[in-house]
Amino acid sequence: MSPPSPETVLRIAHVVSASMWVGAVFMASMIDWPVIERINPSFPFELIVGQGRRVFPAVYLAIFLIGATGVGLIWLSPPLEGSALAALALKGAAFAVMAGITLYGTLVSWPKLQLATAAEAKLLYGAYIRRAYVVFGCGVLGLAVGIWLGEA
Repeated sequence: MSPPSPETVLRIAHVVSASMWVGAVFMASMIDWPVIERINPSFPFELIVGQGRRVFPAVYLAIFLIGATGVGLIWLSPPLEGSALAALALKGAAFAVMAGITLYGTLVSWPKLQLATAAEAKLLYGAYIRRAYVVFGCGVLGLAVGIWLGEA
C-alpha cells in the first residue's frame, strides 16, 4: 500500500478542520445555548465565558488550517474549468464571511459581553448566536459544494 498523496493529506486536513469549526458552532449555538436558556433563566456568565475560552484555540487553529490547506490544494490542483472556479469563489466567499463573523465575535462581542449586565448579556449573546447561525450555514454550504463537486 502506497502512502497517501500530498493532495489527499491536505484534503483530509481541510475537511477535518472545516468540520471542527462548523461542529463547534453547531454545538454552541444549536445545542448548548437552547438547553442553557431553559435551565438557567439568568445569563450563565461562567459557563459561556468558559466555553469560549476552551473552544477559542481549536476554532482559530481550524481557521488557519482551512486557509493554509485551501491554498495548498489550489496550488497542487488549480481549478481550470467554470464550475470549479465558481465553486472556489463560493467557498472562498463563505470562508471570508465565516472568518469575518468569527473575528467580529472575538474582537467586539466577547469584550462587550464581559462588561455587560445579565440583561444586556442575554441580548448581546442572542445577536452572537444569530451570527453563529450564519457561520454554520456558510460552513455547511462550503462542505456541500465540495462534496457535490467531489472535492471535499
